[in-house]
Amino acid sequence: MSSNLRPIQPISRSVWDSKRIKHRLDRQIWANAEEIDCVAAPEPVALAEGVCPARIHADFNRMLRGHAPAFPETAPALANLKAELDRLGFVADSHSRYVASEEMNICGEIDAQGLIDGHRPALVELKVVRWLPQIVRSADACQLMLYELSRSGRLDRSTLIALYVQPSGGFRATTRIVFSPEKLEPLVRELAA
Repeated sequence: MSSNLRPIQPISRSVWDSKRIKHRLDRQIWANAEEIDCVAAPEPVALAEGVCPARIHADFNRMLRGHAPAFPETAPALANLKAELDRLGFVADSHSRYVASEEMNICGEIDAQGLIDGHRPALVELKVVRWLPQIVRSADACQLMLYELSRSGRLDRSTLIALYVQPSGGFRATTRIVFSPEKLEPLVRELAA
């Protein structure tokens, strides 16, 4: 495998700089969510300070491997994240989270992968945010789609889940699913090109 593969995360973050693609993605994501009545109610914004996002990510990974958290201050956030994943019936597996595609010249590491209700493959991307978005954010949708394209070569296989948590206050957490990713695929491929 080539060592010159481009990392997925910066590619997906470039959505914020690509106003044309971001606008088209946002419009399509919103339309898909409205179609099936999955636009969430607005949530309060959390304080800027709080638990370090890197600590939440690290302890989230420990939790999925069945280990205790290294940072006690992450416990409320982890409890809410676990409740969200349990609500979906998600169980993480221990397979390698690294994915790569020579065809698209990209690689990355998924925050979590596993099964929903014991049979449906799912990919989870954790994001620590001050506000919980009403629909999946465009950059997060791109990241999840690029992981799935790298992993399986197609988009109809897995449920793509953005798992959001606030770093302070009640550590509110929620899941947002990428609906109809095949409609977004041309834009995501254009971004990654």
